[in-house]
Amino acid sequence: GMEAEDVDKAVWAREQIMSTGIGHNIAVPHARLAGIENPIIVIGRSRQGVDFDSSDGRPAKIICLLLTPLYDQTMQIEMLRLIAETFHTGTRVILWNDPGGFDAYRPHCRFTPDRDGPRDNPDRIARYGSFRRGLPEAIATRVAESGWTLQDLRKVVDRVVLHYDACGTSLRCFEVLHDIRGLSAHFLIDLDGRIYQTLDLKERAWHAAELNDRSIGIEIAHIGAMSDRAKFEKWYVEDAAGLRVLPERLAGTFPPSFVARPSRLGWFDGTINGNDLTQPDFTEAQYDALEALLTTLCRVLPAIPPTVPRGGDGAVVPGAIDFAAGSEGAEAGIIGHYHGTTGKVDPGPAFDWDRIERALERVEK
Repeated sequence: GMEAEDVDKAVWAREQIMSTGIGHNIAVPHARLAGIENPIIVIGRSRQGVDFDSSDGRPAKIICLLLTPLYDQTMQIEMLRLIAETFHTGTRVILWNDPGGFDAYRPHCRFTPDRDGPRDNPDRIARYGSFRRGLPEAIATRVAESGWTLQDLRKVVDRVVLHYDACGTSLRCFEVLHDIRGLSAHFLIDLDGRIYQTLDLKERAWHAAELNDRSIGIEIAHIGAMSDRAKFEKWYVEDAAGLRVLPERLAGTFPPSFVARPSRLGWFDGTINGNDLTQPDFTEAQYDALEALLTTLCRVLPAIPPTVPRGGDGAVVPGAIDFAAGSEGAEAGIIGHYHGTTGKVDPGPAFDWDRIERALERVEK
């Protein structure tokens, strides 16, 4: 009861919405069809590879076709999850609908589910916007009528904003964003490098005020930067190997043997938006995860330049940038929260912009 032409049309229609190339030479084209009651999986190989417009630019050499019943969306999601776990695709991204994920779509609180609105904005139900403002008229019309396509999103999103979460762990960060403040970010990166995606990239996450319409937001777990080093005593202890996060601060699901240590030894001092600050570094696992995530985002959304904001002297711009006026650093695609407003200092003076810039060079290769 299933014609090859119907399969071709359904799979191609899904591909037009967003590429099913998941990187690492793998693609998972899929569709839901009438006339079938059980999932069908067909795996093929191509020695030369097929261009699926994958996030890492590699052709797909393993192609896993997934067909599921038309009216069973849950089955498709579960099968895609199992396939993703079967084929290793690099850095693990835990989606909002995965077990243990953080779902910014949920209309009620995560940690106090009997309450809908966040504590600070009890009348607010949604923690994100489904429509990016200031769109070109043609794109705005298409989005209003039929939703986002990858092609349109690629014309709009041209920046990634990096934050430290000032909470210390992703679990606590999501609690503060979702249950307390009524805000959101597309990604959270925990101390052990786990990446949580809380919203689809098409959504307008509420993380950086006027920058929200054209950006992707990433919250990196870190208690932050402070003016007084003594204030970190509640979060860090020093042993023979250097600083480490106090075990009692590790809210979340971490292996018993996990130790959260800064990637680089010592303290990092700097002045951001006129504030003299000090800060320990982020963890090595966080940098590794961030490098993988940023290079992927720059490939998926090529309007994001794989650059960091540097001034005429070659140093990273230490304060807010006037993007409208095109001041120094305005052309950069990867920026800190403090580059968007004078009232912020994250990701802080310890953040290794040089390392991220070196990693971004891979986008061009």
